[in-house]
Amino acid sequence: MKKATCISALGLLFAAVLLVPAYSVQAAEWEQVGYGTLQDNSRFDVYVDTRTIVHIGDIVRFWQGHVFYKEQQLPSGALYMRVSIERQGNCAEKTDKNIQAIFYARDGSVIKNYKEENALKSAGPDTIRSEVLEFVCAYKN
Repeated sequence: MKKATCISALGLLFAAVLLVPAYSVQAAEWEQVGYGTLQDNSRFDVYVDTRTIVHIGDIVRFWQGHVFYKEQQLPSGALYMRVSIERQGNCAEKTDKNIQAIFYARDGSVIKNYKEENALKSAGPDTIRSEVLEFVCAYKN
């Protein structure tokens, strides 16, 4: 029986690997949910890809995008205009965190991609984070 379970688990893993690339070719559906301002008063529009919103109980995962009005600079000196951020939130506790972020140059090329291992933290009241979390928690696919 253990052998059958192992084969089934391998089959599921193989199916998951095949499905991930298929999902990633679907067109994104970015919906603007607000805007943000950096410490230097640089403004950016905030979007959520509604195709990526997945609810499992109180937990929600999704991709959020920031499009800047002017180029921003990473500590490395590289310039970027857009960031896509994979995020996770807890709708009941009103907490969220970044999972990974991808920075894009003006021409659309990826200039930085990093993953984060942070705990969920409060989105706070009256913030763009709380606005986004409220949007994705209420969203029904």
